[in-house]
Amino acid sequence: MKYIEGKITEISVYGFICETRMFFNDADTIYVYKKSTGCYVRVDDIHLKHIIMRFIPAKERLAIKPSLINNVISKLKMNPALQVNFDSKKDLSQNYLNVANGVVDLDTGQFAEHDPKKFFTYSLGFNYFPEADYTTCEAFMKFARSSLNYDIDSCKTVRLLEMLGYIISSAAGAEKCFILVGASNSGKSVMLNLVEEVVGEDNTTNIPIDKLGDRFNLGELRYSRVNINREISGSGIRNTDIFKSICSCEKLNGEQKFVAPFSFKCRCKLLFAGNCLPEIKKIDSSNNEAIFNRLCILYFPNSISDAAKDLTLEARMLAEKDVIFSAAINYLMLLRKNNYIFTEDPESAKYFENYKESNQALKSFIEDCCTIDVDARVHIKDFISAFKKYCADNAIPYLYTNENINSYVSSIPGVLKKKFRLNGSDPLNGFIGLKLNCMDRVQD
Repeated sequence: MKYIEGKITEISVYGFICETRMFFNDADTIYVYKKSTGCYVRVDDIHLKHIIMRFIPAKERLAIKPSLINNVISKLKMNPALQVNFDSKKDLSQNYLNVANGVVDLDTGQFAEHDPKKFFTYSLGFNYFPEADYTTCEAFMKFARSSLNYDIDSCKTVRLLEMLGYIISSAAGAEKCFILVGASNSGKSVMLNLVEEVVGEDNTTNIPIDKLGDRFNLGELRYSRVNINREISGSGIRNTDIFKSICSCEKLNGEQKFVAPFSFKCRCKLLFAGNCLPEIKKIDSSNNEAIFNRLCILYFPNSISDAAKDLTLEARMLAEKDVIFSAAINYLMLLRKNNYIFTEDPESAKYFENYKESNQALKSFIEDCCTIDVDARVHIKDFISAFKKYCADNAIPYLYTNENINSYVSSIPGVLKKKFRLNGSDPLNGFIGLKLNCMDRVQD
C-alpha cells in the first residue's frame, strides 16, 4: 500500500501478502497470518481497519476518512489473488499438527518450523518433544494412579493418551465421540480442562450432547475444533443422524442468527464427561449399533474424597502439558498405523457392554410387560418400580435416571405424561395411554 498526500492511492497485493499474509475465505471471512503461532487467525472488519492503519504514518492517520478505509477493504475482498479456500486447505493439512514450537508430520514423525503455506487456522498450546516420556511427569502419574488405577492397569492410561492425541488433531479416520465416564470427583474434569487449555477457548464449544442437532447450535461447530461438555448425565442422543455425521466429519448445514444458512465440513471432535452414558432415543436396533460403534469411552472407577484431593494437581499437570501431549501425539501416530483401533481397556469395555444391554432394557420392558391402551393409566413411581424389578430379574444393570425414563416413555405415540389420581390416590405424575400388565411386579 502506498501513501501519497494523505490518501491511499494504491493497494499493493504483494505488500499485504508479504507483510501481513492476509487472505479471504468465501470472499468475506478474513484470515491474517500470525507468525508467532504459525497460523491464520480470523479477524473482523474492525481489526482489518487497524491493520490497514498501521501502514499509514501516525502523523497522517487523522486525515484518513473512514470511507476510504472501507473502500480499501472492499477492493481487498474482491481481489482474486487474496481468495483462499481454507476448507480445502484444512483437508490438505489434516496429516500435520501445528503446535507452539513447529509442525509435526503425523505420517513420518518429522518435525519442522511453522509454515504459512500449510494454512493452519489453529495453534495448539504446547511444545512438541519427540522423545517425550509421560512416566517422567510426576503430577500426571499421580493422576493416573489415583483416577485410572495405573499400577494395576497401564493400558487405561495408554487409551487416554490415544484419545487425547486424536481429539486435538485434525485426523478424521476414527469416527468417534469420546466420553469420560465414572464416579463423581474422579478426575474427569481435570482432563477436560487440560484439553481446553491446549486447544484454546476460541477453538472450543460447549454444546450438550442432547442439543447438538438444535437449529443454531450446529452452526457453532463450523470453527470449533473440540466440543467439550462436562455433564451428560440425564441426557440423550436425540438426533442420531446429525450425531453420526459430526463423528464422521461430514458436511452439515448450519444457521446463525441474522446470517444466511451455510454448509460446512464439520471437523469438530466431541468430548463429554458424566457419571453415566447418554441414552439413545427413538431409534431401532440397527441404528443403536451404529451409535455404539461411534462411542469411545474411558471409565474412571475411583471417587476421590475431599480429604484426599490434591488441589494443586491440575496446575502441576498443566505445567507438564508439553510432555503429556507430546506423548499423546506419539501414541496418535501409532494409532493411525493401527487403523484407529484404540487400546482395549477391560474395565471400560465391561462398563460399555453393560451400558449397551441396559440401553435396550427399557424398550424390551415396554414390549414385554406393557400395552398401549388409550384408557390405561399408570403412575410413574409404579412403572419405575416394575422396571427395576424387571432389570433385577433379568440380571440387567440399571443405569437409567428418572429423567431418561420420563423422556423415553412420553415420546411413545399414544402415551401422555400427566398428573392424575388413580384408585383414590393423591394426584401423582404418570403415563396416560400405557398399561402395566404385571402390577404384581410392583408389590413383590
